Amino acid sequence: MAPPSPWKDKDVISWNKSHDGSFSLKSAYNFLVQHHEPPDQEWILKNLAPKDEWPCVFGVAISSLWYFRNLFIFESKVITPHAAANMIKAHYSDILNSLSHRVLSNHSNSSSVRLICWNPPPEHFAKLNVDGSFYSHNNNAACGAVKFVQDGCHTAHPCFSFVEDIKILVRRFNSVSWSHTLREGNHVADSLAKRGQSLPTGLHLFDFPHLII
Repeated sequence: MAPPSPWKDKDVISWNKSHDGSFSLKSAYNFLVQHHEPPDQEWILKNLAPKDEWPCVFGVAISSLWYFRNLFIFESKVITPHAAANMIKAHYSDILNSLSHRVLSNHSNSSSVRLICWNPPPEHFAKLNVDGSFYSHNNNAACGAVKFVQDGCHTAHPCFSFVEDIKILVRRFNSVSWSHTLREGNHVADSLAKRGQSLPTGLHLFDFPHLII
């Protein structure tokens, strides 16, 4: 080994598995293939088996290395080992934080989460589901009265008298509650509103549940 000299460049770390001393995934892979048996499925499963955080680190690292390799092959972009390690750590931390937040959120809201469906009214209350529909191809609409009852409608509107009748009926009850629900929680009314598009104008009463319900 030559002694230090002020006229020579500073010492640098060199990778002796490549001809120019620079590290590359290709040279590291060739070294591993020559001195170790190639990784197989058992090796992969062994790294994914532990119950700690290592499987996440391992999976993120393998996926990231393949991504960096493709960047170099197809886009000629070189990711330095230091930058690669930082990116893997950041990605790994983001995944853990997301999983932790999701677990805490699911745990705290587990008692309140429920599927969207029709729910019966409280005791001593009656529930009336209504809906409206609009077909753009023929510009035909069957209006829902809830919004009009709450917000009111113009006297020139065709449904004005109908809405006023509803308001008069509402005054006869001690308590009335209006609420919106999604289609999944209002299936019967939604189906009847769509069916009404093909019926003549007027009031239609069914003695038995319709086949569409």
